[in-house]
Amino acid sequence: MNAQVKTILLDAVFFQYNRSGIARVWRSLLKEWGQSGFPARLVVLDRMGTAPRILGISYRVIPAHSYANAEQECAMLQKICDEENASLFVSTYYTHPITTPSVFMAYDMIPEVVNWDIQGSPVWREKHAGIRHASSFIAISENTARDLCRFFPAIRPEQVAIAHCGVDFRAPDANAIEAFKARRGITRPYFLLVGSRAAYKNGELFFRAFSLLGDNRKDYAIVCTGPWASLEPEYAAYVGEANVHMIEVDDDELQCAYAGAAVLAYPSIYEGFGMPITEAMACACPVITCPTGSIPEVAGDAVIYVEPHDVMAMAKALLQVQNPTMRAVLIAKGLLCASRYSWERMAEEVKAALLNDLEVGAISA
Repeated sequence: MNAQVKTILLDAVFFQYNRSGIARVWRSLLKEWGQSGFPARLVVLDRMGTAPRILGISYRVIPAHSYANAEQECAMLQKICDEENASLFVSTYYTHPITTPSVFMAYDMIPEVVNWDIQGSPVWREKHAGIRHASSFIAISENTARDLCRFFPAIRPEQVAIAHCGVDFRAPDANAIEAFKARRGITRPYFLLVGSRAAYKNGELFFRAFSLLGDNRKDYAIVCTGPWASLEPEYAAYVGEANVHMIEVDDDELQCAYAGAAVLAYPSIYEGFGMPITEAMACACPVITCPTGSIPEVAGDAVIYVEPHDVMAMAKALLQVQNPTMRAVLIAKGLLCASRYSWERMAEEVKAALLNDLEVGAISA
């Protein structure tokens, strides 16, 4: 191997635990790098066959991750870094070696903002250890970068590169949307909720507002995507005679779900980026959300904003979004906004940040 070619190790540990938004980010980046090439030796550390296999990407299978012994994990990763002669390490989810320089990928600062028990959680302890070990950082929004520096004042803003998430969703044709609704038994106009509804996701705001529709609730359906078989009792109390559909979907069906919805209700109190918002906009689905976290940065004026606890404003927005003129404006603005985000662009930005870190490391060595 050419001695001038530097090696970057990427720990694909997140795929061992979850296939949610962070997994979508890294799968998309790896696909882009597999197609376009990477001007350094990039080796993906595959935790016991859980990482997606992408043509053009090199892999090394390593033991499964465990939170039970953080020191042992760090020592193992350092041994692998030494064996691979790695110049830089980056993790998909907070792991780090002992001495090899690392880049920390900041998706959000939710535990810090909402004051979760950091020391009581091995995940968040590992996150903070990863931050302290890192020599540079990549954040998926300007807001996340600011929060990172706010909670860790030793980090200088110039140490944090920004790489907004991409989106490759598109609105399916009318036949695909109707086929989706027929398969799922959806016969009424529906409001869409994607992913978790609890805690900072603030799903209660939607359900309390929906209850204000009174007898008109029978004219609507509520579609919730995710691995839940039934709606939580605290939310079910608000739905009246509305039809409720709890569904798990793949990407194709999710695009249909967005495109067929009256609106995506996404009243989150904090987001590091807010991928469902850009996905919905790309599928010509209007969005109601809150002006919190990264959301105004990402969505601009292409959505309807309501304050996180303003039930009346949410109820008004649920009706307002059904006005054909308002709906057309939101869809047009949303499509334009979503067009600004691409996985190709994010892949280039992350690659540039990593290569810059390699160059800085070479100069410092």
